[in-house]
Amino acid sequence: QQQQQQHYSKSSSLSFLDQPTLAHLIAEEANKGQHDIAVAAMSVLLRLILHLDHEEEKKNDDNKNDTTTSKITTDSHVDNSSVCRACVAALMSHHGDDDKRLIKTVLDVLSSWTTTDHYLVVHAALTSSNEKGTSKNSSSKQQSGLPHIATKEELRAMKPREMAQYKKREYERRERDKAWGKERSLLFCDLETGGLEALLQCTIHNNNNDETTSTTTKSNNHSLLREIGIVIGRIMSS
Repeated sequence: QQQQQQHYSKSSSLSFLDQPTLAHLIAEEANKGQHDIAVAAMSVLLRLILHLDHEEEKKNDDNKNDTTTSKITTDSHVDNSSVCRACVAALMSHHGDDDKRLIKTVLDVLSSWTTTDHYLVVHAALTSSNEKGTSKNSSSKQQSGLPHIATKEELRAMKPREMAQYKKREYERRERDKAWGKERSLLFCDLETGGLEALLQCTIHNNNNDETTSTTTKSNNHSLLREIGIVIGRIMSS
């Protein structure tokens, strides 16, 4: 009965989030030039990716901080097609001087979504958010549901069997993350999806600086081009 309640709760929350509707909202507002709304919606999508990708099933509910017996899940609740549609639509929208925030938010989403090490990305993002929104309380991170990374002291304190289980779990996690990263990168770069083409067009557009372009704008464009290049490199190497 408890498992059914948990499944119902998870299904209800996922239905409430409705990622395809969120992607449609991002595309619609980006095309309208409503970049404030598009950036806000894209930021929500980024938070969804961070939270939905770090869910893990526990074998032992009595010890929720146990890093050696928890089971790595291979199924993600992230709607990859919706993420692609949102990112491509945002990149293909009108590129004015006021929309650099939207492009940078898209790059943040792509970096988190296609990463081959979700553990570190999720932990860094949620820890940063937690530190900004909470006081200096030692238990705040534990209450936030952050994925736990074993410290050197914890590793040294592990028994041989615990260490073997931990290494096995970490291997499974790395293999899962690599599989997710490759699957998502291939989907984004697919010709029908048009993600890679959208990134390249965005690069070309922001590289067209004539004599009337201010020094500040040129500097911002160069910074943006560098970020785009880094994201493309990560995607291609996944």
